[in-house]
Amino acid sequence: MVRSNTQLLGQRKGAKIPPGFGQAGRPLEQGHTMISQLMAAGEFPLGIVYAHRVESMKKSGAPIEWVKTADPVFVTLSPVAVAAKARNPNAAKLLMDFVLSREAQLVLRSANRLSGRSDVEPIVPEMHPSKLKIAAIDPSVGKELTKYSKEFREIYFQ
Repeated sequence: MVRSNTQLLGQRKGAKIPPGFGQAGRPLEQGHTMISQLMAAGEFPLGIVYAHRVESMKKSGAPIEWVKTADPVFVTLSPVAVAAKARNPNAAKLLMDFVLSREAQLVLRSANRLSGRSDVEPIVPEMHPSKLKIAAIDPSVGKELTKYSKEFREIYFQ
């Protein structure tokens, strides 16, 4: 479960992060695609981006790589749900079944995305769960996202 950068490192280690560590004279960029593109262009040396975005850019020849040795690699869960008052709940359930099927997940992978299914190989072998220490981010973090975003900016962009 991830609560904050400081709690992840521990209060003592987190407090040692130099003020403004992440600023380096740049504004805080938003959007994983933009950050990936700016990194590949040499605008800055690292960023927090999606590995599948990096893999897509590598296929186009971009000089970029994702860190495969993070311990752990944090992942987010992407739920699928049916609205409580769906106009056609049975059709929605059928769509959900299809979205979660191997067939649909193979289509997702062909668009250079990742699947959570164990019977769908990742887009590159290095992304196989057996090769990474994966930790899902606790969904309750979303309830306090504003607080954690503020803390992140205070630690890295003072």
